[in-house]
Amino acid sequence: MAIVNMKRLRLFGLIRDRDRLFEALQQLGCVEVTEQTDRLSDPDWAGLVHPNSSTRSEKERLLEETEAALKVLDEYAPVKSSLFAPKPEVKMEDLFDQDAAADAALKAHEINAYAADLRQNASDQHKVKTTCQTLLPWVSLDIPLTTQSTASMYVAFGMIPATVDLENVRKDLQLNADASELFLASTDAEMHYLLFCCHRSQEEAALDVLKSYGFSNTTFKGITGTAEETVKYLTKQLATLEQQEASITEALSAYKDARPALQLTADRLSQEIQKELCKERLLDTDTTFFMTGWVSEPEEAELVKTLDSFDCAYELEAPTEEEYPSVPVKLKNGKIATSLNTVTEMYSLPQYGSID
Repeated sequence: MAIVNMKRLRLFGLIRDRDRLFEALQQLGCVEVTEQTDRLSDPDWAGLVHPNSSTRSEKERLLEETEAALKVLDEYAPVKSSLFAPKPEVKMEDLFDQDAAADAALKAHEINAYAADLRQNASDQHKVKTTCQTLLPWVSLDIPLTTQSTASMYVAFGMIPATVDLENVRKDLQLNADASELFLASTDAEMHYLLFCCHRSQEEAALDVLKSYGFSNTTFKGITGTAEETVKYLTKQLATLEQQEASITEALSAYKDARPALQLTADRLSQEIQKELCKERLLDTDTTFFMTGWVSEPEEAELVKTLDSFDCAYELEAPTEEEYPSVPVKLKNGKIATSLNTVTEMYSLPQYGSID
């Protein structure tokens, strides 16, 4: 293995050329832009420059939306692909096509909106199913579940554990509150579901009996009519929700052809986010910017050729020994040794200037 020689780059450029220059550097892929926080604390610099503004947060939001849309398509419009299928080749002008990017962003927004509708639909279905399940034990009762007590009669819906013998409950009620009646709606493995009525004058005595058997009141918030009527209504509502779900799912499947454009947009946004991260390391005046970085020596000639096409001032120089600890390390190996780079990077790269 060999460590590639590096050169320090210092550059002053014009704000008007900044984006084009960074696109050119990004295409070269040989410059690592460095932080300059130390200069901001230097009074000589702080009075002249300010940190570069960035649109990174907006691009990160767009990338998040695009990746979310792709995950939705993975579920509702999946595409079979070979594990060893070659990566598609993309032209540079296609990767950074702004019109195509805007169209993909619109499609991502539409897909995510459908996904939000599906989540709401699933929530609504769950609520309807849960309500139906709650009401099923009461379907045999032919009185509205909103029936209230009156001035002369106490009315309550409630439950008693299924292990309780209801005949014993009725006998105790007859002894202590003979002006009362207990109606059984249904029984399952855990509970008796009951409607209880009694004269107001015997309410306290009757409730004492019921509580001794574990009676607990049940209320039905938001329910009107009988349990049977409500279950029928909710069953129709559930059928409508299921139809809506099928319609949304079908609409999402129509976006399967948008996958390549969304993948390309995700790649483009990833590149732009990296560019914005680099731009955040710049120092600006009203009309110029200053940047520092490192470039690998073998690519120096190509970099110089690129920089000379812009109105900028720059210098390239070898690092001093004092700078070695901060110089990035790039390895140059043969084909066999290159395969071991990943293992080397997992532990620690050698320091610049040392023997690898």
